[in-house]
Amino acid sequence: MSDIFRRNLSILRQANMRLSARLLFAEKSRDVEVMETPTGKPTIRVGDILLHSRFDPEKEAEGWVLSQRDKLSVSRDVIIFGFGLGYHVEAVLQEAKDVKVTVFEPDLYLLRQALSLRDLGDLLLKIKLVTDLSELTFKGEDFVILKHMPSVSLNREFYEKAERKLLRRRRLKGTLRISVAGPIYGGSLPVTEYVADALRNMGHSVQYIDCSPMSGAFRHIEKIGVQAHLKRELQRRFVEFASGYVLANIEEFRPDLLIALAQAPITGDALKKIRDVGLRSAFWFVENRYHMDYWKEYSPLYDYFFVIQKDGFLEEIKKLGGNPYYLPLCASPAHHRPLNLTEKELKEYGADISFVGAGYKNRRNFFLSLIDMGLKIWGDEWDMTSPLSACIQRGGKRVSPDEIVKIFNASKINLNLHSSSVHDGPEPEGDFVNPRTFEIPACGGFQLVDERRLLPELLKPGEEVVCYRGADDLRSLINYYLRHPDERREIAMNGYRRVLRDHTYEKRLGEMLEVILASPRFDLPAWGSPKDRIEELIERAGDLPELRDFLQRFSDSEQPLDGELSIDILASGINVGERELCETEKIILLLDQMRKQYLRTEVV
Repeated sequence: MSDIFRRNLSILRQANMRLSARLLFAEKSRDVEVMETPTGKPTIRVGDILLHSRFDPEKEAEGWVLSQRDKLSVSRDVIIFGFGLGYHVEAVLQEAKDVKVTVFEPDLYLLRQALSLRDLGDLLLKIKLVTDLSELTFKGEDFVILKHMPSVSLNREFYEKAERKLLRRRRLKGTLRISVAGPIYGGSLPVTEYVADALRNMGHSVQYIDCSPMSGAFRHIEKIGVQAHLKRELQRRFVEFASGYVLANIEEFRPDLLIALAQAPITGDALKKIRDVGLRSAFWFVENRYHMDYWKEYSPLYDYFFVIQKDGFLEEIKKLGGNPYYLPLCASPAHHRPLNLTEKELKEYGADISFVGAGYKNRRNFFLSLIDMGLKIWGDEWDMTSPLSACIQRGGKRVSPDEIVKIFNASKINLNLHSSSVHDGPEPEGDFVNPRTFEIPACGGFQLVDERRLLPELLKPGEEVVCYRGADDLRSLINYYLRHPDERREIAMNGYRRVLRDHTYEKRLGEMLEVILASPRFDLPAWGSPKDRIEELIERAGDLPELRDFLQRFSDSEQPLDGELSIDILASGINVGERELCETEKIILLLDQMRKQYLRTEVV
């Protein structure tokens, strides 16, 4: 190991430990010849391709950069295909000192040679090296590609694939086509609608695949008088039908990304089909991992799996082969908002103390201690034979999302007790934070919520929210805050400001998309339209203005392009005899004639 290589490797290790380790074991796969030029600078030949000048590689690099000046004036984000011995990369940094440079070089042995022959320490500190397309992170539309053609000739397939990936991502231009799929029924159904609305507010084109119209038929299966295993089979077949419905909608919309939530009816086979066309999928598991365990089967089937719990949950999903990310719940300010209620609404929905939610075991038991305090309970799945029945509104019928907002607005104190099917009160080691925790303050309401381990990093206890531990503690807090309305209002207002600042669906979906688009695994699916393909070809035409102008005609045309983009479609846009044809048009017509001749030969 030469001293130069050792110094370069030490500097590279600071920025890219993995690459520095791989270079130590890089093996030669082609004939490589190192030569000294008259200027004393090394050059190199790989096979029959000379990467730099035999006479003055630095001067050659300066000339190359001059030919790229137009591109360098367009963007400060520069991607260079090919590292070689680095002369042209140094020249770019000399010409445009404030650019951000990423260099693609798949040949590790060639890169090792460069670090062994030249002192490149300063250069390595100023650039990012990409040697594998799995390391390719998302680029926006503002970047230029400079091609070092000798390097591109050595690894043409790699660079063509890299260019396709980069140009596909450029076409996003900050917006995506996103399909959002939710459950057939359940309390998480509104969350799916809030997600779709937030994505639209962010400027994305959204397809909301609403499976809720199927809920009546699905629930009716439980009422059919057949054995349990036959019911399970009917439910399985129904989910397959619903999954086909989701797939049909996706194929029609052709999105760039699928986001599914809360038991969306998408089978494993359907997810495989989705992955086969290159469509990336994300799932937001907005439920309690201990109540629902389908995450064990489905977390490895999605490209991205977002959850509302931490601790060992992320590690468990990783062991299953999934890619988990923590993403807590939030509120929708467009829906959860302060209202000016009428006197009639205040009377109907108002109370000193209110609770909205389903009658889980811990709630049925815990709220018995509050019967004498004027508690109003709204929601379904409550035991109407219990002493609590006097507190339950409308006979335990489900209340609509709009009515829930009115209850949050009208109540002096909104109770929040996270659900549990195994405890008799607050969950001792409860971690995740439910959506009600954010929805109440978003409505300007005051809440008392059971303590949760993940709550303090989201809302400040005592300032933006008030927490209780048990029944005696809760009764004491209720009495105190009923007597101190000013403190209630101050805490409610602090919570309102915090939620609007940090805990909206727009904020959460922005975080989700940032994770997805920055991921090396993200790419656009393979079902782009002919117009999309034209745009990609225009980008790839690069420094060929005649070809770019020709392709631009198809991009500018208001006529739709039917079917797949092909030579005959391009040839059909050339009007022979109107004027002298350019070279591009002549070549396309020649290719079209060759295609037709081949077809005739096949028929004969």
